[in-house]
Amino acid sequence: MHKIFMDTRKLDAQARNNLDLSEDLMMENAAAALEAKILPHVFSEDGHYISRPAVLILAGSGNNGADGFALARRLIDHRIAVTVCEIDPPKSPMCIIQKNRAIKNGVQTNDAYQLDEYIESKSFDLRVIADCIFGSGFHGELPYHAAAVIEQVNQVTDAYKIACDIPTGIDMNGNISGLAFKADETVTMGALKYALFNDAAKDYCGKITCSNLGVSRCNFEHSAEIIPEALLLEENDLELPYRNKKQNVNKGSFGHTAVIAGEKEGAAIIAAEAALRTGSGLSTVVSSRTDIHIPYELMHSSALPENTTAAALGMGLGRNNPDAQKYIDCLIENPEIACVLDADI
Repeated sequence: MHKIFMDTRKLDAQARNNLDLSEDLMMENAAAALEAKILPHVFSEDGHYISRPAVLILAGSGNNGADGFALARRLIDHRIAVTVCEIDPPKSPMCIIQKNRAIKNGVQTNDAYQLDEYIESKSFDLRVIADCIFGSGFHGELPYHAAAVIEQVNQVTDAYKIACDIPTGIDMNGNISGLAFKADETVTMGALKYALFNDAAKDYCGKITCSNLGVSRCNFEHSAEIIPEALLLEENDLELPYRNKKQNVNKGSFGHTAVIAGEKEGAAIIAAEAALRTGSGLSTVVSSRTDIHIPYELMHSSALPENTTAAALGMGLGRNNPDAQKYIDCLIENPEIACVLDADI
């Protein structure tokens, strides 16, 4: 189970203040994490290039851009033709410092207006495009020139695309205003961000990996004051019902699930069958309708059965279901019944 945070800036500040991690050190670790993800795609066995493999880094003016310049400085040591496309001139102190370091180490730069020519000249050598424009600080709409760059690189099909922290064009809520960088992989820093798991963002994030910034994720995320907005469940979090070796049992010995059906009864039937297959001894579809078709392995009732131990309400219920309040009141009156509430509730 992983913690998911809406805004990790407080965690960054906590790491600086409580764990003595400097901004420079955390940035170096972010660049190292990106470097490790990029190198296998630069020198992969199926890689074909004319002269030297090339990496294009799109850099903004803030600390996400600073990560990009730090990445460029590290990559140039691997005999890679590294170019940073400056979407905007550096503004944050760290971005200015990291650009100066990169330039002194031989990193080449261009701007958005030179990108056409660059992509055409490197069409056979370009192996990776890294997005370090806005990251988690983005809000509103993309500036015109940044949108033009994103649209252009999204059309490059032969290069592996990696986003730093959050793909540019996705805000902290996971919303997209028209256009976003379409990554094959997103390397998010320190902790998982809520934006990456919003439905609108899923097709733009690709594979999501979380890299630490110099301390373990456990230490980075630990705070009594900073509460995660959500938890991401994994397969090993699944705990199926344990059935002991007692032999004098029947179906009722293993619980009774009641799934309340609404306008789209199919959703309730699927949920009821899933409950039956994952350990519930009895499973009932609850509906006041008499014309509903219920599979033979399920039961049908117009009210919650007296021996209900778990209930599910909301799947396919509909927004104006006249029976909804009746079932809600019943669950409120019986707090001992474990309850799962789904979308329509």
